[in-house]
Amino acid sequence: MADELVGAIEARGHGDLVTELAYPLPIAIICDLLGVPERYREDVHEWSLVIDSADDTDGSNVREATDVLERLVSEVVDAKRATPGTDLISDLVAQEAAGTLTADEVTSTAFLILIGGHETTVGLISTGALALLTHPDEAVRARTDRLQADVAFETVLRRLPTAQLAVPEEGLTWWPSPITRGLFHLPVRV
Repeated sequence: MADELVGAIEARGHGDLVTELAYPLPIAIICDLLGVPERYREDVHEWSLVIDSADDTDGSNVREATDVLERLVSEVVDAKRATPGTDLISDLVAQEAAGTLTADEVTSTAFLILIGGHETTVGLISTGALALLTHPDEAVRARTDRLQADVAFETVLRRLPTAQLAVPEEGLTWWPSPITRGLFHLPVRV
């Protein structure tokens, strides 16, 4: 799949790495893993963009996108109850049938994996590509030596993390939550 996406960019001679590779690749893989049918993937992609957007000042668009995706996930979960497969949602449904998970836990877990699972990967692909583009000698080594590719990947993970953990030096209140001085905070959009 990655080869197809990169090949399309190469065939044109230009492209947008984020919109044409970093975003669609993890969504497709996570949808495969979860068992989300292909007919839903464009909706997942579009509504995920809304959820990830920083432009929603009053939160109404994010709420709408969340509602739509929750309904979509619920439909998939219901379909897996009727016809289980070999995917993660089917495994979660089996745990529900065994009494290990509730129906709400199945749906919320699938939703969180769907949304949360791709955002960090989008960031990793984007920052990793930027790191290789700004260090062309390292990019050549990574392309020609598998061990160097592994080292480059680990370096990107270590130096350019996609989840930004912060320890503020001063406390403050930020819409509507207090951010406490000296405590670890991981900014997330809910």
